[in-house]
Amino acid sequence: MANMHFENMDLKMTLHVSCFDVLGTQITSTEFGLADAEDDSLGSKMASATTHTLMGMGTIFIVLIFISCIISLLKYIPKLLSILGGGKNKKDEGNADEPAVTVEKEITDKKDDTELIAVISAAIAASEHTSTDSFVVRSIRRR
Repeated sequence: MANMHFENMDLKMTLHVSCFDVLGTQITSTEFGLADAEDDSLGSKMASATTHTLMGMGTIFIVLIFISCIISLLKYIPKLLSILGGGKNKKDEGNADEPAVTVEKEITDKKDDTELIAVISAAIAASEHTSTDSFVVRSIRRR
């Protein structure tokens, strides 16, 4: 252990040495630390404590900002997954309250559209045991 004296502060250097090595004496690790603070004044102790507090708070705020950025980027994950995986979005699947019903029939007569939609809606509502308010018929196409 050696004490090193500098203009602003004293440091303590500790060398860990292995004496029983095949190659001879080997330095295994080196540690640097502050010299014994028994003779430090209250002002220097408070300055050291303030420095440690500010560094800790700064580190926490930087990590919180990083987490905030990650959370703000989470809204792009479904778009990225749909591009990479080729899967369907929730918009394509429809909402659970209003399932999209597509009937593969194309209607040529515009007068019969409302009647046909009403009949198809009633048939779907009867098979699902719900009312016609719980879904929307978006298109009807004939094959």
